[in-house]
Amino acid sequence: MTEGESGGLGRAAARLRGASGMPSRAPRPLRAALPGPVPESEALDLDPVSPRAFRLGPAAELALTGTVVAALLSAPGVWLVDRITDEPDRGCLGGASSEVVAGRPELSADSPRKQYEDARRLIREENARVDREVGGHGGTARTVVHIGSDVAADQEGQRYNAAVPELRGIALAQRALNDEAGNDSQKVWLRVDSRNAGENFAGAPRIARQVAEDAREKGSGIIGVVGFSKSLRQTQEAVRILGAARIPVVGTTATADLMQVDGYYRRVAPTNSREAAVEADFAHRGNIMDDGTGSCSPARAAVVVKDPRDLYSDEIGTLFAERFGARPFTLEYTPGGRGGGLAQEPPPKDGAARKESIGELADAVCERITANPRTVVYWASRALQFSAFLDDFGDNTACEGRKLTVLGGNDLTTAALAGEYADRPWLRLYHTVHVLPAGHPRLSDIAKKFNADYARDFGAHDLWRDDGRAALAYDAMQLMAEAANRAFRSTDNVERSNVQIGLDNGIRKQGASGYLDVGRGRSVPRDKPVVILHHTDRGSEPVLYCGAFTQNPAGRIATWGPRGKFSCPRDS
Repeated sequence: MTEGESGGLGRAAARLRGASGMPSRAPRPLRAALPGPVPESEALDLDPVSPRAFRLGPAAELALTGTVVAALLSAPGVWLVDRITDEPDRGCLGGASSEVVAGRPELSADSPRKQYEDARRLIREENARVDREVGGHGGTARTVVHIGSDVAADQEGQRYNAAVPELRGIALAQRALNDEAGNDSQKVWLRVDSRNAGENFAGAPRIARQVAEDAREKGSGIIGVVGFSKSLRQTQEAVRILGAARIPVVGTTATADLMQVDGYYRRVAPTNSREAAVEADFAHRGNIMDDGTGSCSPARAAVVVKDPRDLYSDEIGTLFAERFGARPFTLEYTPGGRGGGLAQEPPPKDGAARKESIGELADAVCERITANPRTVVYWASRALQFSAFLDDFGDNTACEGRKLTVLGGNDLTTAALAGEYADRPWLRLYHTVHVLPAGHPRLSDIAKKFNADYARDFGAHDLWRDDGRAALAYDAMQLMAEAANRAFRSTDNVERSNVQIGLDNGIRKQGASGYLDVGRGRSVPRDKPVVILHHTDRGSEPVLYCGAFTQNPAGRIATWGPRGKFSCPRDS
């Protein structure tokens, strides 16, 4: 080794360490190939600014390499080792995870109508128990009204319908809460009055007016309402009617920010603004776009598909487009096309394109991903339309056989978990849910007990065990009951006004879907969990989970991605 060579290496190491022992400037890519025997003519490139060639024999080069690696390992800048030894992370999010998966469920042989009526029967039996216990042993009982939609008409439709799991979650909560009331004389027994608002909540405003009228009658015992599993114009109007009657409402799975029409409405699901922030960050940073070789990279463009006449779809599609940050192209489609009245509506805003059929929609998406293969499709529309879209995209467009990456909201989850999209190998699907799969190590003890109770009553492989709808309904009842119990303990007067005060003053409680921190100016639990699942042949696996799963700091997940390199969006 010559003096010049030694001095050059020393200067390189000094530059790497810097005067303070830390890197002297922002990191630049470095390469230091660890040799097998290499020709003497090969250069060892150490300087990121002005590389020099060190022409050494194999033995000398090996010794030098060891010196450099030792110097780097001893320096505080450990990140340099990663830069030298690691290639850029191109691993795809999902597909080789050791996480617990939401396994493929078994579709029940019972009809949706039977499952629905069985859940209503559980509630009727519990109501009879309340009458027996309160009448025979004393106690205080009140009524919570549940407003839900009608059940699916057939087996296929149950994959897109929340009526059954919501009723089941309410039934499980009612039983658990009444068990507590039986053990504690300072807790309120709860009856549930479940009312069917019809298909897709068509009768929700009418039902809300009936509840408001019934609540005014002396001795009604109605302290509040739970339900509204969808964000629709009609459920928004029903919430407004109940608020005008000063009836507290706790929503279940409706997520639209625009459902918040007054201070009498709260919900246990995260809002669209929170979901869109998490999803946009995931698409922008996560390796989700498969280039066909098994390597993935973040999305560089997006196509947003939404229904402008659907409260949920229009809002979350707009919010995602705003937060993604790369001027996504928006496609609007409303089921029914011109027959649905779109011809009379104003033209789309912000350069969006309106399509009159699923076929036109599929062709437009195909054009976009052909022009830029790193385009993710953000599906803000409903699950039923997504299935129809995939049918056309797969064999009626020029994109037959082309990879398609889709990120969708919670509306796709039940269908995805049921295997609705499993026979399309060209589809890479990510979808959100509001709970972690049963058996996941991050679950709270309350969530574990809820999952065990659900499996005992409805089966460990039931269609809705992992989709979160039952857990959210369970938690809505928990919030209403906690407010009622506080009113009972403090005033011995369990009326709607006191229940509302209890909700306003704030409730902090561990729920089945996460930690419930509401009230004191908050209508939605702070940092409510959002989970993104990757749809695979063996089930759907979590690839992102953010939020407050438990009160314990260890259960508050603030980062996601490989080695937790990205920060989760947080509520203010």
